[in-house]
Amino acid sequence: MGGSLGQATFKEFCVDDPTVLACDDNDSAWKIFGGYRFNRYFAIEGTYVDWGKAAGTVDPVGPAGPRVVSLSQIGMGVAAIGCFEFTPQFSAKPVS
Repeated sequence: MGGSLGQATFKEFCVDDPTVLACDDNDSAWKIFGGYRFNRYFAIEGTYVDWGKAAGTVDPVGPAGPRVVSLSQIGMGVAAIGCFEFTPQFSAKPVS
């Protein structure tokens, strides 16, 4: 099991456009993962990633007025992992 914490930036969310009044495309991101090794040759791993949220205020042409737009993104994955044991103290597996 494990986890990580970091910073995410949503590229191309905040564009240089006169209708964009304010924009924040940075947020905290985090990930948790865990797995189980069935035997010395095979394991399975699951991952959940929360990339955070980006938000902006735009003023579209017309009488509607400013509107807040936002997006968030998550990711999930499952991986099968093959392992090779050279010695009881030294083994190798592909980097995921």
